[in-house]
Amino acid sequence: MCTLRVCLVAVGLVVGLAPALRADAPPDDASLARAVLDRLDRDPRLRTLDLDVQVDRGVVLLRGSVPTLADALRARSLALAVHGVGLVDTRFDLSTRQRPDRDVEFDLRQRFLSNGDLTRADLSITVRNGSVLLAGRVEDLRVRDIARAVAAEVPGVVGIADEIWVPSEEGALSGDGRH
Repeated sequence: MCTLRVCLVAVGLVVGLAPALRADAPPDDASLARAVLDRLDRDPRLRTLDLDVQVDRGVVLLRGSVPTLADALRARSLALAVHGVGLVDTRFDLSTRQRPDRDVEFDLRQRFLSNGDLTRADLSITVRNGSVLLAGRVEDLRVRDIARAVAAEVPGVVGIADEIWVPSEEGALSGDGRH
């Protein structure tokens, strides 16, 4: 049992906290969809694409045609950066830029040769049905990341796997201090 004064103070605290509680509540699905679309529209490359955004309980579904894997990854990353987004499911169509594997491989080799960071890398490139396998050895993680990013920019690439060995990873993982 509470006195009138204690009850009024308790109600006042709850009412006073209610706006603060609502401010921390996750945005509704319609607000999230607008925020994701706004974020995508601010990207110079993505704004020209016809992308569909649907949201269900904080889970974003992105659909549409994108010219490169890098565009698909960029759209996913931008959507994930929106406050309130829990997960992002992507169903992009990369097939609009289907190219023969030999053309994709040729383009990859040209881009690797013209990139100063990759000219010294000991990498092999294999392309099958648009999926790229990068294998070999590079100096450090940064060079591996550059190789993956360059491959993602090539039209016709639908996936990237790497079997790239980085000497510094072995020492870091084993804890023996070799780098």
